[in-house]
Amino acid sequence: MPDFKWLSCEDDFSPCLEVRKKVFCLEQGISEQTEFDSLDKESFHLLLSENGEAVGTGRIIKTDDKTVHFGHIAILENCRKNGFGKILIDEMVKKAKELSAEKITINAQLHAVKFYEKSGFAVNGVKRNNGEFDFIPMAKDLVFDLCGWYGFSDEIEAAFVRKTFECENIKSAKVQFVSLGFCEPYFNGRKLTEYKFIPAWTNYEKRDLSGASYPIRDVMTHRCYFLEYDISDLVNNGKNVFSLHIGNGWYGQHEQKAENMPPYGKIGYCIKITLVDENGNEKIIVSDGSEKYSGSYIVRQSLYLNETVDGRLFDENVHNTDFDDSAWLNPIKKNAPETVIDKQDFPGDKIKYTLNPTLLFEKDGRKMYDVGKNVSGLAVIKFCEDAEIGAEARVSFCEKLNDDGTLWLRSTGGDWRKQDDLFINGKNNCPMTTTFTWRASRYVEIVGNAELVQFDVVNSDVECTSEFVSDNETLNWLYEAYVNTQSNNVHSFVPSDCPHRERLGYTGDGQLCSAAVMTLYDGQDLYRKWIQDIADSQDIYNGHVQHTAPFYGGGGGPGGWGGAIAIVPYHFYKFYKDSALLEKYYPAILAYIDYMEKHSDDGIVVREEEGGWCLGDWCAPNNDNQIPEKFVNTYYMIKTLLIAIESAEVLGKNDDISMLEEKLIFVQNAFMREFFDEETGSFLGGVQGTDAYAVDINMGDERTLENLVKKYSEIKTFDTGIFGTDLVTRVLFENGYGELAYTLLTNEGEISFYNMKKQGATTLWENWDGCDSHSHPMFGAVCEYLFKYILGIRQPENSYGYEKVIIDPAKIPGLNVKGSITTVRGKISVEVKYTDGVQSVKFNIPENIQLAEV
Repeated sequence: MPDFKWLSCEDDFSPCLEVRKKVFCLEQGISEQTEFDSLDKESFHLLLSENGEAVGTGRIIKTDDKTVHFGHIAILENCRKNGFGKILIDEMVKKAKELSAEKITINAQLHAVKFYEKSGFAVNGVKRNNGEFDFIPMAKDLVFDLCGWYGFSDEIEAAFVRKTFECENIKSAKVQFVSLGFCEPYFNGRKLTEYKFIPAWTNYEKRDLSGASYPIRDVMTHRCYFLEYDISDLVNNGKNVFSLHIGNGWYGQHEQKAENMPPYGKIGYCIKITLVDENGNEKIIVSDGSEKYSGSYIVRQSLYLNETVDGRLFDENVHNTDFDDSAWLNPIKKNAPETVIDKQDFPGDKIKYTLNPTLLFEKDGRKMYDVGKNVSGLAVIKFCEDAEIGAEARVSFCEKLNDDGTLWLRSTGGDWRKQDDLFINGKNNCPMTTTFTWRASRYVEIVGNAELVQFDVVNSDVECTSEFVSDNETLNWLYEAYVNTQSNNVHSFVPSDCPHRERLGYTGDGQLCSAAVMTLYDGQDLYRKWIQDIADSQDIYNGHVQHTAPFYGGGGGPGGWGGAIAIVPYHFYKFYKDSALLEKYYPAILAYIDYMEKHSDDGIVVREEEGGWCLGDWCAPNNDNQIPEKFVNTYYMIKTLLIAIESAEVLGKNDDISMLEEKLIFVQNAFMREFFDEETGSFLGGVQGTDAYAVDINMGDERTLENLVKKYSEIKTFDTGIFGTDLVTRVLFENGYGELAYTLLTNEGEISFYNMKKQGATTLWENWDGCDSHSHPMFGAVCEYLFKYILGIRQPENSYGYEKVIIDPAKIPGLNVKGSITTVRGKISVEVKYTDGVQSVKFNIPENIQLAEV
């Protein structure tokens, strides 16, 4: 066995440096300037010796109170196949624990990734380069290092698990746990939170994707969140019980039929309870298989299709200390997931408000209710007084009724993905609802001897902080419908495309609406979490970004969808000025640009993954997307390069700027060569807003904008998909054509928001004609411009985090409007009035925001 010695900066650690010099400088060719840095004098160094000769070393430095970083780990070449590497890592992990670390990070050279995975490290981001070699960031959890992971018998889709223990004279206590599946936590019978759908949905762990309906080759990052609660005031002298009610949620979801996405696995848990008594003595209690579990009264749990709630099995005492669990089973040992484990430092979903339903009719054993608007949440039912124990009630949902009063199911996925819950009456006859899924609808059908008591509107705890009202009813409807739609589509801190049929965090929809959400809502927690999801869904080696985050299948394209890895962090910086977040994801932006380059021909982005999707714009009128995909994807390549250059300037990455500018010029020249018509000044004839794409990235000439204005002045309606609609609106506003942009937003033709309003919609549609989902927020991206241009509240180019603001409402004759947004620096309110054709503007801004000149 080799000898170990820990050396501090006050000791002579030159033998460690000599090993590193031999391995990294002489063997691998890394410069001494890179290998030896000032952090050596702030670190702990482990010296591994054999027969008095230094043969290995590693360095530990604390990066914060709970994290240490391992680096410069080296074993001499002639000692590498005798297990010294593992021995070295094990000793360093012991030291990390002595330093009270909860997480270890490491930058692994590519050839060493598999080695570190065997020691419990998980990849934690995309490949990057330090100027001399490529590496992959990795992380290892220490919070649950001594805890066992357990699950239940295969047939169980929801379960109760109880961890009992005894203690005396406890001064402080906390519980930390990972639930693989959504959960409800209790301690001594007390529910620890009213938040729902926790822990938040993530790209949990590795799974076999070989059976998916299109090739998925990406190597992604995986992550689970743990929850932590202070239970100091709840601990008894004597017996205590921590209990969980766990359901499939996203982790165990196995009935979704689209694209053959497999489940992550069977539900399970990991628990750690830390107790400190009055004398300061600490005791750790962990999940060790002594827990007891039983199946839940929820006997089927499908996020998409059906939750079956058997009230006969309900027992309100299962979480209490005096409950007899002697007939319950011990759990089944599971392998720990190969994943990064982070603390969830943001909330969950909650009941926002409650709607009282109206009974529309009762016919043939069916009761049909209208809850008043299209929402997502929980239908609360109650069996009638004369209902027998064991009586069944089936509850179904839709956004629209057929002419004969039956459910119109196309928008929510059709018969094959019908939201259809089953309730079985128990002895208590109390109100019943689903626990581990939400439903989305305006209309609720009940078949059985039960009634709809209320509909609890549930979404993630992301507050709308804006106000808008004008004397144009279409604009007012657009604002309200977008807020309703967007709120419906935030669950488990993922912004989704729709709350029923797919429920996925499509990166195209999400990046498109991100600035609107950050304008209208307090979006910091939401996007801090979702940007991590996007990065986790990026291939760590080639930079490819999946179309959904967390990844769960779904089609898209390399530009409009993949570009989310650059666009959303950039918007976050623009709104909140968080340079640490931009710095964190800057390497991911560069990796994405590299991917796009490798999928281009002569500067034009022409393909994505072989056998997969490669969309351009989406959901043009009649689903006739006429713009070539390569045009849209190359536009996004240029857009991303512009973002990368600005990000490099902000972050002081001066060495990258010239490289990025060179790439930009190359792609811009290709874009002009491929798509610009020298005779007309238009791009591809101006079809479906192509000239707006070009103007947005400073392509074309003065005729390009003129042609755009001429076209839409003539047709006075949108002819665009989700990206084009946003771009046409913004480019017109930006260039002083606010009245024309307003005309498009309020036009009363078939392709209009007015048409949705006229047909009684309370949310935005997926398609202009309403043939599919009636709760898709993507066309609502234009709501950003209600505030940015109609109210005129916007930042100048050189402002971030609302350091400066311009108040410059568009000139729209006769439009009276008022509203407000809440920024990181406070509330900004504006009121615009017209009197005798003259515009007047009143506004109020916080003192810590500088008013900039127009």
